[in-house]
Amino acid sequence: IYTIALHDLDYFKYTLPTIERYAERIGGDFVKVETPNINFDTLHYEKFYTADLLERYERVLLLDADVIVTPHAENIFKVYPDKNKVYGYNENGEGAMDRDGFVESVLHDGVEWDKSNGKYVYFNAGVVLMSNTFKDILKDYKGIKEKPEWDKSVGLSSQTLLNYMTFKNKIPFGNLSYSFNRMFLGESDINCARLEADFIHYAGHDTFSGGDKLKTIKHDYEKLWGKK
Repeated sequence: IYTIALHDLDYFKYTLPTIERYAERIGGDFVKVETPNINFDTLHYEKFYTADLLERYERVLLLDADVIVTPHAENIFKVYPDKNKVYGYNENGEGAMDRDGFVESVLHDGVEWDKSNGKYVYFNAGVVLMSNTFKDILKDYKGIKEKPEWDKSVGLSSQTLLNYMTFKNKIPFGNLSYSFNRMFLGESDINCARLEADFIHYAGHDTFSGGDKLKTIKHDYEKLWGKK
């Protein structure tokens, strides 16, 4: 399980222990990176260090540091066993999300992009399960990002690039259950239904605490794991 933990953010004291406990429980290694390995463009590109890890591991779960793993979380490696697939949560068309613009900005490169319910599949990069069949493809992130025509592309984030690499190279995609990447998606979730999920991902605008991400993470940690 690979997590990028740069800058020692306040919420790490709540999120990282839950990821480490999960790794121990399911018999996996927890690789926590606290200094950059990639040093390319933005820190989000540290996700592509996954290619190096896939030289050593058969499968790697890329998990953002703003994720709490709940005590009852299932073993994602067993729930999604197909080693030929990249697994992620398709966030396009869900709630407040509309990612077609990101996809359309890179279609000039001739990629045949998967669709679901009439919209392009676009998975969130906060929780991604990959196998070592993907490692050589991941290594080309610099070459793709630095193409002159890509500089003009809208929304070419590391997340869009990871999606692009998947569909450009015809890697089979498997959609994760929302329970493995539970976000707010425009809903306040006042009743805290998210606590029943496997992984709670605090990405985007926090509508539960009015934008106070740390407050929500602390609240959820204490509900699930007790006082720190």
